[in-house]
Amino acid sequence: MQINQRFFILNDKLIRLRGVVYLRKGRDDIVFDNKSIKNCTVDISKKGKIADALSFDNIANVSAEDFGCKGLLGFFDKDITIAPVYNIKGVVGAVFIECKEECLRDSTVLRLISRLVSLATDHSRLIKQLQLTMSDVAYFKESIDISSNLTNMGKLTASVAHEIKNPLVSIGGFAKRLEKYVTEEKGLNYLKIIQSETLRLEQIVNDILTYSKVFTIKREMGDFKQLIDELVEFFKNELALNNIDLIVSCPEEIKMSFDHKKLKQVFVNLIKNSIQSIGNNGLITIDVDAVKDGINITLKDNGEGFPIEILQRAFEPFVTTKELGTGLGLSICHKIVKAHKGQIWIDNYDNGAMVKIYLPYEG
Repeated sequence: MQINQRFFILNDKLIRLRGVVYLRKGRDDIVFDNKSIKNCTVDISKKGKIADALSFDNIANVSAEDFGCKGLLGFFDKDITIAPVYNIKGVVGAVFIECKEECLRDSTVLRLISRLVSLATDHSRLIKQLQLTMSDVAYFKESIDISSNLTNMGKLTASVAHEIKNPLVSIGGFAKRLEKYVTEEKGLNYLKIIQSETLRLEQIVNDILTYSKVFTIKREMGDFKQLIDELVEFFKNELALNNIDLIVSCPEEIKMSFDHKKLKQVFVNLIKNSIQSIGNNGLITIDVDAVKDGINITLKDNGEGFPIEILQRAFEPFVTTKELGTGLGLSICHKIVKAHKGQIWIDNYDNGAMVKIYLPYEG
């Protein structure tokens, strides 16, 4: 039996059939000729015998001229029978069969061939998906191992930070007491440096402990305007010292459920960032607007804005451009806002940095 078969796969974006494999039976064995058929395409965007056969899942006889591709003429000696190849998603291609035996003209046999080809293509697709899945599993397994190591490192860091905190407090306290016994100006300057550096280290330790804790939000109904007023009072002296104006716009009637202490920490971190960015002689604005399901808070300053590397990795821990910073401030803000089921964004605008926060009323 002399059988020549060509399998074409459908490119549904280009509406073309593309040659995949040319299968013919030689004297002793089946011969595959993939290279010669792969350059052949059949345009089925226009109405014709081939397009109709694929559209209606029909067995059809076609001639070489119906293909519209001169490169295919060398593959066919006579008329060809086309059997569409379908799977669960629809048409995926077609098998073109050229055979002298009339038995292959029988639609049952041709259907069987097309279904076998369909099974082969599905099998190939499933094997590829399996390989990709196995690759993903290996990747996620490696990621879990890395995550586990990072978790252990986080626990170790928190433990070390906790142990460091008490000695730091003692050092700062004793340095303060020594001022009574030191009269030399140079010695007093040294004590002030010790106190200043100790306070800085305490802040770093506190940031690490805050970030590493798995904390829960303790919501209580409160007045959001009161929180804003507390922030204005808290920063009054520092703002005056740096000649920075803080302008606040917040409706009086906003009552909502939130964790007062933790949310205050968010705005303390953000306002401190703005003060450091401005330096001297600047402006910070805080606008609070009530919306349907919560509130929008926009904090702007006319400082230097966020560096591009901070914008790209906004809330990753330990990302900072400051020489004395831990890079945990924005990460802690993000963690607290997310715990309130809210959202936080940072960006630059014409005159400085901008932080936007959305907080839902009930989370």
